[in-house]
Amino acid sequence: MEIIGQLAPILSDAQGRRVITITTDKLDKDDAVALLKLQEESNEKKVCIDIRKYVEKRSTQANRYMWELCGKLAEKLKLPKIDIYRKYIYELGICKNLEISESASKTFIKAWEDRGLGWIAEVLEKNEKYAVINAYYGSSSFNKNQMQKLIKSIVEDCKLQGIETKTPQQIEDLINLMKGEK
Repeated sequence: MEIIGQLAPILSDAQGRRVITITTDKLDKDDAVALLKLQEESNEKKVCIDIRKYVEKRSTQANRYMWELCGKLAEKLKLPKIDIYRKYIYELGICKNLEISESASKTFIKAWEDRGLGWIAEVLEKNEKYAVINAYYGSSSFNKNQMQKLIKSIVEDCKLQGIETKTPQQIEDLINLMKGEK
């Protein structure tokens, strides 16, 4: 279950334990029921809570449009659509630079690239002891701003190739749709 909210100031109770309060604008009925059930079941037992910074995810409509544009470019340039997509992922450069043992590098690369089409692992340097790898994130992990940059780059190239695209306002509207909206 994922609940989006804000942290209230952290307080201490009489025993010196920290009390963390999360406020939400709304709570889905199913989430509320699940929380009540968890509270009843845990009854003095520990629970695991994952709190992280909220990041707006890209919309599925924006993702569809990105793939549509990649398809049009692929057709025009007579290249595989996946190659077009991976080129933009690489050029956008959203990656993590890692140094891992050489013996683990092949396993890591396979596991990373098995995550999806845009998950690229590039070996920058390698010797008997270690490998330096750039691990690029696929667009499935992109937030709204990252997806906006990706689509903007593809749109620019589409225009250079004479491929019709949506207007800047239509693209902005696609980007701004939250995941799960109609």
